[in-house]
Amino acid sequence: MLQSPPQLQSSQVPQDSPPSLTSVVSTVCVYVNKSGDCGPHLDRKQMQRLPDHFGPGPVNSVLQEVVQACISCTPQPRVLLSSLQSQAGGGAPSE
Repeated sequence: MLQSPPQLQSSQVPQDSPPSLTSVVSTVCVYVNKSGDCGPHLDRKQMQRLPDHFGPGPVNSVLQEVVQACISCTPQPRVLLSSLQSQAGGGAPSE
């Protein structure tokens, strides 16, 4: 005869839970390919002045540094940001 597994009382439920996502910190390192095509929005000479890599460090910090560095390598930051947003499916940059 089949029996269902015994039911756990609330006091028997293990209180240990896996770590939350906020406690897990991933690190990244972003390498800059200085020999590639910079595209229409970035100045090649300014890109050559960037470091060879950003990081290692927390993902959000490193990516913020990379984006800021790319913005500093363009004569028209709004055009670059608009292009990035349109490729990501976002709207126009807000003021």
